Amino acid sequence: RFDELRQFKDRNGHCLIPHKFPANPQLARWCKRQRRQYKLMKLGQTSTMTAERVKMLERIGFIWDCQEATWKEKVQELRKYRQKHGNCEVPSNYAGNKQLAIWVKCQRRMYSLYLEGKPCSITPERIVELEQEGFVWSIRNPGRKESASAAAMATAAAAAAASTSEEFI
Repeated sequence: RFDELRQFKDRNGHCLIPHKFPANPQLARWCKRQRRQYKLMKLGQTSTMTAERVKMLERIGFIWDCQEATWKEKVQELRKYRQKHGNCEVPSNYAGNKQLAIWVKCQRRMYSLYLEGKPCSITPERIVELEQEGFVWSIRNPGRKESASAAAMATAAAAAAASTSEEFI
């Protein structure tokens, strides 16, 4: 499967194999197993991952954290949108990049859940990152942005302080 991964990279310029990859579902499952075994190894648990295999995979640019890679990619696309349009107010029907429009809508939904205290995938750090880019959470109610931003920054600062203090314990 490693050779198949290398061929994928040669064709596509990256090693970010989708979780569901109809062209080669076996490769997608293999990549998922590599990520899982790597995570187990990092946690000090029983794993079939070896340091040698980690080096081989990293040499060709294997992506260990797909969600983080996707996040960075979409933030970069948002920056390009802002450079072109002067703002981050991506319309939900934006034909220039439909996937970006869907992602922006999803971030706004996650943000609403965050404000309601419900489970969601957005973190205070990501809220701050998007706001630093000029992201507008609610086109209809822009005043909502400030109060949530302050809360997100306070939560992010508290999380950073907690992780820093844990390092010294």
